[in-house]
Amino acid sequence: MSAQLIVCIAIFLLTCVLYMSGAWSLATVAMASVAALTFFGCLPAEDALSYFSNNTVIMVGAMSVVAAGFSRTWFCSQLAGAISRLARGKLSTVFLLYCIVAMLLGKMVQSPVIVFEIVAPFCFSFADSMGISRSKIALPLGVVAIATCCTLPIGNGATQAA
Repeated sequence: MSAQLIVCIAIFLLTCVLYMSGAWSLATVAMASVAALTFFGCLPAEDALSYFSNNTVIMVGAMSVVAAGFSRTWFCSQLAGAISRLARGKLSTVFLLYCIVAMLLGKMVQSPVIVFEIVAPFCFSFADSMGISRSKIALPLGVVAIATCCTLPIGNGATQAA
């Protein structure tokens, strides 16, 4: 095993540990990892900097900002309340309605990350109002978003199979 491969694996493991520990913010850990990979010669500086201008990175960053702002609006809490009333407060029914919304968005947006970031503020607002842990909703919603966008033979899923 080459020394550079060992350094890359060590940086990767350290990045995973720092992400899970929560000691630093996710952005700080990500930037430190990119800087470490560049500093140790695992990633050329041109490549590391070129990823910042990638369309997907810009779109995901913009959607993260929009979703964070959207989750603080009156509309988000009112919609979460309306869905809760419609489902009569039953967690499984409410979650089913949010999954249906995610599935419908998945046919229009074609990106699981963006679908998740649009629907997640509503789900988290509902979880907060019902006293439920956000982690109980985040994983299944993410799985629905990925499955809808990439595996169903409709829209983007049809081209993935080909």
